[in-house]
Amino acid sequence: MYGKARGIGHTVQVAKHCKRYIITNLETPIMSHTGWRLYKERWIIETIFRDLKSFLHFEQCEARTLKAQKNHIACCMDTYLFLKKKKPNKSIEASCRDFLQDFYMKKYTNQDIFELVA
Repeated sequence: MYGKARGIGHTVQVAKHCKRYIITNLETPIMSHTGWRLYKERWIIETIFRDLKSFLHFEQCEARTLKAQKNHIACCMDTYLFLKKKKPNKSIEASCRDFLQDFYMKKYTNQDIFELVA
């Protein structure tokens, strides 16, 4: 089915899978199993952006030059990857909190951090 959804200005496609519905802006028709596969792939990207915005201050860049903005984005992405590598089974929020707590309690030296980043 195609139609309008409340709060969305463009036409969307709706597919039903079991008792759940998928709403997408894809123009090509999707079947329910295809929609769920695409949704799962896209959801990973959405959660990464949510973590970048919420916990790593991705949107709070005050840089004026393009180079500085690129550096800010790269720093946020590097931090995300660092935290995921450090605590792969924890959320970014928990991983960030644990790292900062350990850092403030002086459990890391500058050399430790350099080795973790490299």
